Amino acid sequence: PKDPVKRLLYAIRRRRERKTYLTYQKPQIPNVDATVTEPYTPDTGDYVESIAKSGETGLTGDVTLTGTGTTTLTQVGQNIAINSTGGGTPATTVEDERNWGITPVVGTSTNYARQDHTHGSPADPGGVSAHAILDGSVHTDSVADGVTRGSLIYGNATPKWDELVIGSTGYILKSDGTDAAWAAPNSAVPKTDLYTYINVKAAVTDYILINRLYQNETVTTFDGQPDIPRSASVTIIPTLGSTPTGTINIAGKSADNASINEDVTINTAVPTTYETNRAFAVITQVQVTVSGGTAFYSVGMHDRIGVSNYPLNATTDVFKINLNALHKDPTGYTISATYGTIDFDDVAALIDGDDIEIWVRPYT
Repeated sequence: PKDPVKRLLYAIRRRRERKTYLTYQKPQIPNVDATVTEPYTPDTGDYVESIAKSGETGLTGDVTLTGTGTTTLTQVGQNIAINSTGGGTPATTVEDERNWGITPVVGTSTNYARQDHTHGSPADPGGVSAHAILDGSVHTDSVADGVTRGSLIYGNATPKWDELVIGSTGYILKSDGTDAAWAAPNSAVPKTDLYTYINVKAAVTDYILINRLYQNETVTTFDGQPDIPRSASVTIIPTLGSTPTGTINIAGKSADNASINEDVTINTAVPTTYETNRAFAVITQVQVTVSGGTAFYSVGMHDRIGVSNYPLNATTDVFKINLNALHKDPTGYTISATYGTIDFDDVAALIDGDDIEIWVRPYT
């Protein structure tokens, strides 16, 4: 109205209708302070109780977001603290935790929710507390287990994440179509190994060590070595009226270069030749331990031929042998599946110059 009195009355009436003494608009100009001292209800329904702003470095105050309870915001640099008392707890979505340090204090919880996990503050990215990958607690889909060198994580039958401890030396990881497990290497496709030994020597009782006094000693220097992987022999010649006892340990390498050793037990009053079960490609040490008696001893090589240190799965793994280019009947030799040897001494011992061919199908 143009009339001043009417304008005053109109303003008083509008003020009573709006129930406010000051209309607040968000300041757009930096460093401008503004305070709302009475309730203000804009058309959007937002409700502002009290806000105080001072400068550009700090913002403090109580803001009612839900209509019940209050939420306090405190900003220091890039750190924002959110605290809610009473009423509902506001949800907080972290848009980019890499760029913002956020320490929410919402209700009684000190965590914020993420879609893939539950974490503590970015200052402590370990989560609620430090925990193992396989802790069986924070990670409810795992068993409780620690860290072991070489282990793998796999899904067990429960199913839960579990530890698969490293397998034995030389083992490989295999599948049975359901689970993974360590197993000795097998040939998925059957194969045949051919062992060819040319110009083999006959058994010689003193080829390695010749006529030594039977006494406590460790020998590492030898008169000879086996011509092919074959069993060793120990020959004892007792002195008159004596019964020597004790052990002679022979150590060395097998046909596949594995370390092996074997004890030969001595107990005889007459000349006796003992034979080892294992076949030695190389002999590295002979250790004599005397329990009693006097004698002389020699170490030689015998007639068990070695094909592998690994036990054969069955005696049928050795399925053909040629001796001097002629098929040798299985009755002419004995196979040891345990020691991986073929013994030619049962029917006809080896003689100098023999050529031997052995067909083996291992690990099938």
